[in-house]
Amino acid sequence: MRVLVVNAGSSSLKLDVVDGGERVATEQLAAERAVIDAGEVAGAVLRLGAVDAVGHRIVHGGATYAQAVRLDADVVRELGELAALAPLHQAKSLAALEAVDAVLGDVPAVACFDTAFHATLPAAAHTYALPSAWRERWGLRRYGFHGLAHAYAARRAAELLGRPLAELRIVTCHLGGGASLAAVDGGTSVDTAKFALDRFDLGPTWFWPALQPQLDRLVDELGLQRFEQFETGDLLVERSERQPAG
Repeated sequence: MRVLVVNAGSSSLKLDVVDGGERVATEQLAAERAVIDAGEVAGAVLRLGAVDAVGHRIVHGGATYAQAVRLDADVVRELGELAALAPLHQAKSLAALEAVDAVLGDVPAVACFDTAFHATLPAAAHTYALPSAWRERWGLRRYGFHGLAHAYAARRAAELLGRPLAELRIVTCHLGGGASLAAVDGGTSVDTAKFALDRFDLGPTWFWPALQPQLDRLVDELGLQRFEQFETGDLLVERSERQPAG
């Protein structure tokens, strides 16, 4: 089976055709921020040739999607509603999805979520130190990112060690246009950290703390006073730096 894998990352759009577990063709397009050139995508898809299915990497599945799902109009609409939780990625992923669908609309398509791998995080790992009423009303929690990469890294580490994944405790690292760590116990994500607050600055994404989009939405909905922000929009760091001494 030939599968087109669509990966909208921080600074590029990667299109790979996988057949029998092997990558047989690839195209990579520049895609800064949330900008997708539908014409370029269409040309790349046509150059890659016919496929039997399409798999889209989608950064955020929210609390609803804890595993891969067949795409239809309702699913796409719900994913669009999650854009506030991943403003630099979700819109780009959905724009890529739309551009590919314009060419391969009759080909079955599946969404695979970075957050799904971290759906197993225990409360101690996914709970932010915020009022419980806020967490419940707006779904404020740690969702985790780069889950597809962490899941692969854990499986691959087990293969290279020649040991069953179920008996291993592993710390996996994702280093790309952005960075994160995951603690994986027996193949299950039990904790994760995204290098935003620590200023692990590998690209424009990391000027935004992990909680920034959720706090922005909360500030707007509650009508709270917003501090004047830096060009990066870094509310968390700005608030901590502007607290009066003592």
